[in-house]
Amino acid sequence: MKTLEKINNFLKIGFVTAAVVAMPCAVSGQNLETKVTPAAITQQVQFGGPGFQPVVGDYDGDGTDDVALYHEQSGNWYIASLSKMQWISLGNCWGTYGLKPVAGDFDGDGRADLAVYNKSIGEWYIKSLDERIIAWAHMFGDENSIPVSGDFDGDRKTDLVVYKESTGVWRALLSSLDYALVSTPPGYGGPNLEAISGDFDGDRKSDLCIYDQNAKPFGKFYILKSLTGDLKIEQLGGNGSIPVPSDYDGDNKTDAAVLDDSSYRWTVKKSSDNWYAGFSFGEQGDIPVLGDFDGDGKTEVAVYSPSSGLLSVLGNVAIK
Repeated sequence: MKTLEKINNFLKIGFVTAAVVAMPCAVSGQNLETKVTPAAITQQVQFGGPGFQPVVGDYDGDGTDDVALYHEQSGNWYIASLSKMQWISLGNCWGTYGLKPVAGDFDGDGRADLAVYNKSIGEWYIKSLDERIIAWAHMFGDENSIPVSGDFDGDRKTDLVVYKESTGVWRALLSSLDYALVSTPPGYGGPNLEAISGDFDGDRKSDLCIYDQNAKPFGKFYILKSLTGDLKIEQLGGNGSIPVPSDYDGDNKTDAAVLDDSSYRWTVKKSSDNWYAGFSFGEQGDIPVLGDFDGDGKTEVAVYSPSSGLLSVLGNVAIK
């Protein structure tokens, strides 16, 4: 594969550039602006707006998570480091209408890549920020399958994984097996069940997880642990709950967590002590954004408002 010249397009806070426009592959940006915030909110950043979707990952390899905004209509990515308050990439075109972003480090170099998936036909397009093509029109999936991000074999590379809701079948191309195809039997999931992943047992491998918000009396996480193969069930949330699992307490295990999409009440069951933490943050229409933005090993809670383009970071102060 040909390696192109690396793009280093940094823009420190305070420099004003042109507003984002929906021009295919147009390099354009916005001011990365910090707002004066209430004491509970540790950081607010203004960028993006309607039509942008946040994609979290460590794009510069410094050990802290960054926030990318993907604009589907133009295919442009705008990536900012919250810890350094500077741009990592501006207007990097990779995608188009109908291609959905997938988070992950697919080549294992310690930096998140740009990845998009065409759900209508099951095509993957992946490249690194230094312009190396990792996958081009790679067929894996179909119109009824959705991608699930995770490192399911523990080799520090994100694997290609798709989940078919109609049958409850998970299929994966595992990087440690030279991308050999593996799959689950039918039935681990189904209609109206949400497929997610996380390292719930702390073995550095992503576990398969299904969330059922309609289970009674509470919503249920069905977690198939990679370490033992056991099925673990966590009851949390209910109708109208959005699953937001992550490592909130810094014990290297994913915690079960939900967000009520009407009240924006967060509930976290901490794996370190099996206690619950609850708090309210955000408002209807906000998108939850989860990552370790300060490098302390704990997930910081953030929300992104597509209408205003405001990213608000609560930090982990609410998780005690």
